[in-house]
Amino acid sequence: MDLLTGEEVAIKVIKNKRSFIQQAQIEIKLLREIARFQGEEEVAAEVGANYVGESAFCR
Repeated sequence: MDLLTGEEVAIKVIKNKRSFIQQAQIEIKLLREIARFQGEEEVAAEVGANYVGESAFCR
């Protein structure tokens, strides 16, 4: 649950290893590209914030 908006969200935590982070960045790019071409009613997933935490890449 997003404490600011009250919206249900999913969080994906990625190991803090270069190959995992690179793959996560590719996934983020692909999801954003898909969202650009879909109508609002068709969106299955939205990419919210992403950040690098203390020992993991989160999105």
